[in-house]
Amino acid sequence: MPRVTEADARRGMDRLENGRPENAAAGDLPEVRVSSRGAGRLQGGHVWVYRSDLESSGDIAAGALVRVADHRGKALG
Repeated sequence: MPRVTEADARRGMDRLENGRPENAAAGDLPEVRVSSRGAGRLQGGHVWVYRSDLESSGDIAAGALVRVADHRGKALG
């Protein structure tokens, strides 16, 4: 897993305002898709996703803000 520097963290983890990053709209965030099992866990109240439940994550830096979608592309958060 790539190491995240402090500069990377500052770029990807801007202060939140009203629960959203100040400089990122939902459409600007990279998407991570989770399996139906992972989606069920999230909808049931889990606050994390297991690596085994990831269907696609692309080349996204650790700690980056992402849009989470189920296996059909429906936004989960």
